[in-house]
Amino acid sequence: MGGFQLHRPQPAHRPNRPLPEQPALNTVSSFAPPGCNTGSKPIPSTPMPMKFTVADLLDQLSPDECLQISKLEKALGLSTKTDKDQLRIGLDAMVRLDLVSEKDTGLLRHDNPDLIPARLRCSSKGFCFALRDDGGEDIYIRDHQLNHAWNGDRVLVRITREGGRRRSPEGGVQCILQRKTSSLLAQVEQQEERLLAIPLDDRLLTIVELPAADAVHLDGAQESVVEVQIDQFPVGQFGPLGHVARQLPVRGGEAADLDLLLTKHLLHDRSPAPKTTLKTPQDKGRTDLTAQLTLLLECWSGEAAPILPALSLEALEEGRWRLWVHSPSVAERFSNGGALDSWMRDQSDAIATGRGWLPLLSAPLAKSASFEVGKAQDALSVALDLDAEGSLEHYRFCLSRIRPAARVPQAAFEALAERKPKARTVPAALKALKDHLPLLEHLVTLAGLLRQRRLAAGSIDLNLPIPPLEQLGDLQVPPPTPPARAGWWNGRRRTPQRCCGKPC
Repeated sequence: MGGFQLHRPQPAHRPNRPLPEQPALNTVSSFAPPGCNTGSKPIPSTPMPMKFTVADLLDQLSPDECLQISKLEKALGLSTKTDKDQLRIGLDAMVRLDLVSEKDTGLLRHDNPDLIPARLRCSSKGFCFALRDDGGEDIYIRDHQLNHAWNGDRVLVRITREGGRRRSPEGGVQCILQRKTSSLLAQVEQQEERLLAIPLDDRLLTIVELPAADAVHLDGAQESVVEVQIDQFPVGQFGPLGHVARQLPVRGGEAADLDLLLTKHLLHDRSPAPKTTLKTPQDKGRTDLTAQLTLLLECWSGEAAPILPALSLEALEEGRWRLWVHSPSVAERFSNGGALDSWMRDQSDAIATGRGWLPLLSAPLAKSASFEVGKAQDALSVALDLDAEGSLEHYRFCLSRIRPAARVPQAAFEALAERKPKARTVPAALKALKDHLPLLEHLVTLAGLLRQRRLAAGSIDLNLPIPPLEQLGDLQVPPPTPPARAGWWNGRRRTPQRCCGKPC
């Protein structure tokens, strides 16, 4: 990997936002949770971290049933006086915005149809749109209507001007539900008496003020950048405050480049998986498929690589097929809505990082759910009935138990790709799978049929270079019989050659 390319933004493009005429419920200081305006209270000199956001509060409340404040405090894990004072300030602000009503019996959430939940997306030119959660038309947000919201924040937006035939609707941010940016990459600059962090991400239309002690990170040669932790988000006339967490080199080699990349996308400091007791999947209602010939694909490598499904194939009458896809039994092993479930929802996905992975599953869960050759294990299976041309006729899901007969490593895929169709000799990499070669060849044939159907439906393939990473496994291996490039996009010429089987 090459050195990290440093594109230094200019401070002139990140002015401090003026005080809006109607301040939004904002993400602020130690006296309020992220998302709440403190009103007239002073900003403390030492910000303190919050334990909840406006989104957390709304998720706990119901529009139909009152919730006592004591129960809300318990649900949010608030025990200290400071935490409870912050909750009180946040609730007062939400009552003023008519998001919540407070009665003698407790709190009720108001679902105001005029306040639209959305995710903010900003460009480096200063144009911002709110992408609605309901999939409706994007809402244009002018800079004076952002009310201190940043790119990526979850917000509530009120439409101020309806859209026309060629014009998007316009609106203003009324409430910041949840902040996306807790830290950022920046450069440190001294501007008169102020020490400022200038974000490298030019979609963040702001600057962050730093303490004087962080002047040691000034770098006129631009050989490093800093990671800045946000201590206090902007509110009213007060700008954001932060501190330098660490200094990162921009030409430190592969490991340093990876660290920069993970830090940029807030992936470098993932929270550890919570400790929990895993459940054992129930035997009742499972279909016994242990007698079925099942192959376990081993295509991806690297530390914490995701678990791949196992495959089985049955030949039916009239050239039809039944393809079985067996996924490891994961969801049966933990409680819905529990700590582990919430942690995985926050993780969202397994991410390849070159030589390793950022896993979705916790290590104990991955170990208990993974398939092993010769061992009967629980699975979630789907049976796909396909006709002779690869068209789906019927499908059904079931809880099952399988016993993989063999593992198909990457070397076997490479040997299969290089083997001639009518060859009588078996390559060394395929000798351990000699008894299963017919199944492998049938799977390759069926994959070709499915690809042709996908292209016929209008899909295209992209002829883009694949990074030479061993961790990509079979993605680097060409198919055994390269098909005609119907629907192929030539990445080198950047012009389409054929689309959907016809010249463009």
